[in-house]
Amino acid sequence: MIVSISSISNMTTTYVPRSSQKVSPSFAKEQSIAKTCSPNTKMDIYKQIAQDYDVRNASFDEFCKITDKLYDKGEISGIEHALVTLDIQPLQKIYPNCRYYLTKANQNGKRDWIAEIEARVQQDEKIGNAPQGIIAHKRIIDVLMHLQRK
Repeated sequence: MIVSISSISNMTTTYVPRSSQKVSPSFAKEQSIAKTCSPNTKMDIYKQIAQDYDVRNASFDEFCKITDKLYDKGEISGIEHALVTLDIQPLQKIYPNCRYYLTKANQNGKRDWIAEIEARVQQDEKIGNAPQGIIAHKRIIDVLMHLQRK
């Protein structure tokens, strides 16, 4: 999947995937629809989320709420949302040595999610993972950078 972003004067166009007819019994076909927002609307969304959450110091549950809001507002796609909010706790019960997170959480279980996703990009590039995942992670980092508290 390729996500395209283009800017013309004061308008930004974001392509958001939308599920449609099934291609096969197990996979849904994704189509893109265009959604246009003014930069001021986008900044209001980022400002509101940043007031409620610190993306550099958030628990997994808080991060899920952040990405839910970004997805609901069309700032990230469903695939991007799923990519960064995979809940591995059930897997860790079966495989206790499974290590998914690349950065350490603090004593309260909070972590810097921008640093976490940047570490995933570095790991993906190092081991040669699919470019689509790397592109998606980099796009998510770009969106999360707007949420940093000053």
